[in-house]
Amino acid sequence: MLKTMQKHGVTLALFAAVLTGMTALVNGLTKSTIDEQAARQQKALFDQVIPADIYDNDLQKSCYLVQTPALGKGTHRIFIARKDDTPTGVVMETTAPDGYSGAIR
Repeated sequence: MLKTMQKHGVTLALFAAVLTGMTALVNGLTKSTIDEQAARQQKALFDQVIPADIYDNDLQKSCYLVQTPALGKGTHRIFIARKDDTPTGVVMETTAPDGYSGAIR
């Protein structure tokens, strides 16, 4: 009985190790694609808030981190839109602290 339990324990450990390695491999192979898609989605959200014709900079690269109670707890990102180096708009992340299962970002 003990030998059978040890055999199944070793089998389970090997199975878990192989699948963990495969998960890490897939994560490594798809990370750049996932990051690109997240950047595209963020740009699409920016374009919904600020018209593309009023800025000529890359909003994702003009990100500043701020901490202020007016925006909620924690650190928030602020993206400044500029046209010819003149600020033309701002996109701010805020937090609503009263979500059902925690803060809403």
